[in-house]
Order: sequence, then structure tokens, then C-alpha cells
Amino acid sequence: MDTPEQTSGLTLHKIHLAHSRFQYLANQDYWEKQFNSIKIGIELDKQPENAKLSCKLLISVIAIDENENEVAAIDVAMRGVFTFEEYAPVDLETFGNINAPAILYPFIREHITNISRKGDIKEILLPPINFVRMFQRKSGEQN
Repeated sequence: MDTPEQTSGLTLHKIHLAHSRFQYLANQDYWEKQFNSIKIGIELDKQPENAKLSCKLLISVIAIDENENEVAAIDVAMRGVFTFEEYAPVDLETFGNINAPAILYPFIREHITNISRKGDIKEILLPPINFVRMFQRKSGEQN
């Protein structure tokens, strides 16, 4: 049996696809280069009295060809539900803006890559995202 020293005190109860949309915007058969415009959103439902957090990570991608035409739009949102043990006190704001999105992001990356393949556009491989820096910028803007 695991002891508190061996576990994080965190339980990920589920990850589910909350929203997925693909829209083909251009009637082009092939283009040489593709650039992606990426927008990221995080929605949190914090329940400190229950030591529970729900995090919804939203990623929007616009695929743009070398002539700056929008080729395709993809919107994906996934939600993760987390709980914390008493022996593992967590700042829900920090966890919800850094750790939770970092846990959800690989699932969204994989989903967007598969959608792009099936959508007959160049495969979209999203870059790694530094959620720590993103949260620091967000926190700095609010102060």
C-alpha cells in the first residue's frame, strides 16, 4: 500500500473531450508551407471545500498557407477533474493554470494532429507550451 510520502496526493478522475470542431476554409489541393496561429484558454472551476478542481483547456488553431490564406480552423476543449488529499495542500489557482493544463495538453495535441490528418491538410504538430511562463505573464498583467 502506498504511503503519503510515495504518492502525490493528487487524483486525476477523468479527462474528457468537451468540444471538437474542424472547418475546412479553403479550396486548395496543396500548399508548400503552413503556419499555425494558436490561441489558448483555461477555464477553472475551483472547489476548495471539496479539494476538487475542474480544468478546461481550450486550444484554437488556424492553419495559414504561404499566401496568408486561412486554410482550416480547429477548436478543441478537454476537461480534467482533479482531487487532492488532505496531506497534499495545493494552491488551486497555481495548479489549475500550470499543472492541470500541462497534463491535458498532450491529449489535445494528439487530437489536433489526428484531426488535421483526417481533414486533408498538412499535419499540425503543436509546439510545447510553457504554462509556467504563461501563468507568470497572466499574473503580472493582473498586478
